[in-house]
Amino acid sequence: MKALFYLLALWHIGYIPFSLTAQATYYEKQIPMRDSKWLAADLYSMDTAVAKPVILVQTPYNKNFYRTNIDIPAQAGGMRIPYDSLHYHIVTVDWRGFYGSADATTGGNPNRGQDGYDCIQWISEQSWCNGRVGTWGPSALGNVQFLTAAQQHPAHICAMPLVRHPLSGYEDYYTGGVYRKEHTEALQGLGFLSTSVILSNPLYNTLWRSIETGNDIIPDIQIPMLLATGWFDHYPRRIINGFRDMQQRSGATIRTAHKLIVGPWTHSDVDKETVGALSYPYTLAYTDSVARRFFNHYLRDQDNGYPEEPVMRYYQLGENRWHTTDQWPPAGIQTRRLYLQEDGSLGAAAPQTAQAASFAYDPHTPTPSFAGQRFNPFNPLLLTGPRDQSVLIESRSDVLTFETPVLTEPLVLQGELTLEAWVSLNRTDSDLNVRITDVYPDGKSYLLGEGIRRLRLRDTVSTASLLTPGEVYPVKVRIDDLAQTFLPGHRLRITVAGASHPRFDANLNNGEAMYTAGDTLICQTTLHMGPETPTALAFRAAVQPASVHTASVARPAIHVYPNPAENSLWATNLTHTSQTLALVDVQGKTVRQYVLPATDRPMSLDISGLGAGLYMAQTAGTGQATRLVIR
Repeated sequence: MKALFYLLALWHIGYIPFSLTAQATYYEKQIPMRDSKWLAADLYSMDTAVAKPVILVQTPYNKNFYRTNIDIPAQAGGMRIPYDSLHYHIVTVDWRGFYGSADATTGGNPNRGQDGYDCIQWISEQSWCNGRVGTWGPSALGNVQFLTAAQQHPAHICAMPLVRHPLSGYEDYYTGGVYRKEHTEALQGLGFLSTSVILSNPLYNTLWRSIETGNDIIPDIQIPMLLATGWFDHYPRRIINGFRDMQQRSGATIRTAHKLIVGPWTHSDVDKETVGALSYPYTLAYTDSVARRFFNHYLRDQDNGYPEEPVMRYYQLGENRWHTTDQWPPAGIQTRRLYLQEDGSLGAAAPQTAQAASFAYDPHTPTPSFAGQRFNPFNPLLLTGPRDQSVLIESRSDVLTFETPVLTEPLVLQGELTLEAWVSLNRTDSDLNVRITDVYPDGKSYLLGEGIRRLRLRDTVSTASLLTPGEVYPVKVRIDDLAQTFLPGHRLRITVAGASHPRFDANLNNGEAMYTAGDTLICQTTLHMGPETPTALAFRAAVQPASVHTASVARPAIHVYPNPAENSLWATNLTHTSQTLALVDVQGKTVRQYVLPATDRPMSLDISGLGAGLYMAQTAGTGQATRLVIR
């Protein structure tokens, strides 16, 4: 039962598929460590008589699972080792203390980077290795790559850490001073940490500073790296900032060699087209295709143009296209503000008279978390990514919503978002949670990101300062970076609440010691809006078109959404000319045809009577098409 439990958990976080394939050829190996312990490993090889470069994968999730999925084509979707048995050997290794390497456990915390060095040392000495080793892996498998790279083995040529940043510290476990309850408890369940130490240090103190200083391995990184994350990942901002840090402080000769991919993915859905309730074209196996060029260049000396490829590729949500930039945010970005109004609107100017809006937050029934950046691999039914918030969240009495009018032209966000609020409470402490959504013409409100702030830590996460009931305080709530285009016909909406549970700890509102049992109090939270207290959403917006990375498949002239679709379908004509849109089934038969007028305003399309399945939405006369799933 325990094995099945972990199998389900690993399937949920995207590290193995739930369907099995024919077994690839592998050889069981034992890799010696410097302390005379041994790590269990599998060598995947088509011919061990031929010396080839090696791709090393170090995992805490049981190397044996790769025995049934290592050669699944990347086009199947999801994170896959860039498996190329013709040109590479692959070695998978169980971490010390995990699964096949359980007997290698020693007292204290193992030096995983040192173990990685010893693995590379052994691999480089084998007759089937040509002396070049690259590393690959997501999340924990990405973190161990940073640690291994810092050891600087001469045979370690390049590394590809996915959905992981190089610096560990306070912000991995606290957001805006609020404990990341679900995420951290999941890490404890996976055997990576103990929550007791984290909860006993809720402020950014000397311990955290010491941990972050000790974990700063960026100056020791001397090999080129290819990083990848998603806008719905656990901490895209941390990965973007870590990448920027690598560009400035890693080995001087390789700083310009690092590259970053940011797709429309969650932590578990890298390289998938369908994420949450939406589908994003041109993303299937995207990082896999770049990974192959990356490894081929550095491990096989292939002159494939990889060094001249973009520094950063990012997927512009809403517009659903890949863009490129040499910096983040891109050039031509300025800070704009939308001001909250008492009537629930977002306007270009602050109210001219003092206004206010309030909600009551009860810790006994905290506003729930729903989808987005959540993480709990032990719950295979957990929903993540962009999903409709209108029913479960925005209809509650303990939230406030504010939205723009229906947009008549695109609104392009590229960068960080912050709610700059003026707040008063009838208690001495509470939390402020902010969510941003894209409201489609059919009324569905898809979550893009959220942030939270513990109000006793409103000024700094290093020192707590309780509030005086009734006094108005300035508070900033930061939301992770986004690349999002709100299309004509859509609205930008923000939702303000006192909790997002269980993703974050639910504040008891009693002002007592944090994360200890105690009495709960209902808190009345008031947002103040006016000329002296302008509460606004500050965001980074494009003022000129960004450079576009052309996809290998032409983009349809007509944008069709949502995808997957259930009961309704909408289309926007992006060319300002009358066009015909056809829905074609898998047999090539046209099942519906629509004539769209010359307008950028969304048009509702009747799909009643169509069976569930895969269709192509084709623009007549152009050959342009996109896949459409109807459920």
